[in-house]
Amino acid sequence: MVGNCSRHVPSDGGTFGVAHGCGNAILMPNVIRFNSKATDKYEALAALFGKSSAEDFAQEVSDLRASTGVAGSLKEYGIDEKEWEEKLDTLTENAMKDPCTLFNPRKPEFAEIKANFQACHDGTAINF
Repeated sequence: MVGNCSRHVPSDGGTFGVAHGCGNAILMPNVIRFNSKATDKYEALAALFGKSSAEDFAQEVSDLRASTGVAGSLKEYGIDEKEWEEKLDTLTENAMKDPCTLFNPRKPEFAEIKANFQACHDGTAINF
């Protein structure tokens, strides 16, 4: 979902005004969790931080985000709850249609992308 992560952010940013880099920082830890079920490359990245698991790497990315002062959730950007609920399915549909989704290491289902968006909105980790 790295393709998913980067591509989902513009649709999110265009809809809710979240800067691309900030959106990436929020989405990436859960994207790592999702993709780690299809590739062991995240363990190799974790090793660069002296860690051993994809979850450890996801946490390192989350810690890096926090150390830069970037919010830990999309809702911290003042997204109206009603607007979020109204646009979440469209946001998810757009992500599903995006060509970058084809190149993701693991093929996401609609419900998985939607759950990731919701978790990132809420600032929670998700276990796929």
